[in-house]
Amino acid sequence: MPTPTLLRYRQTRKADNLDDQKSATEIVSSETVSVTQEDLQEYILSQIKRIIFRDDPGHWYLDFGEGGTGIRGLKQLHEDLLTFRASP
Repeated sequence: MPTPTLLRYRQTRKADNLDDQKSATEIVSSETVSVTQEDLQEYILSQIKRIIFRDDPGHWYLDFGEGGTGIRGLKQLHEDLLTFRASP
């Protein structure tokens, strides 16, 4: 695999576009096609979105918990699993 050429900045920059809808195929090639840190951020956000929602609609920035979309956090899922295992 060829080594990607990345630019290094003196300070952290924020991406102008926070696209989190990259596909799994695009994410796999992220290291070779990203030129700037901003490019790479989009792929990382897309992977976080896929961890939470898989291929279902949604965004990485949606609120967790009862006041938001009803997405359960990892701690809540862990507690649910413990409760489920303990029940007959």
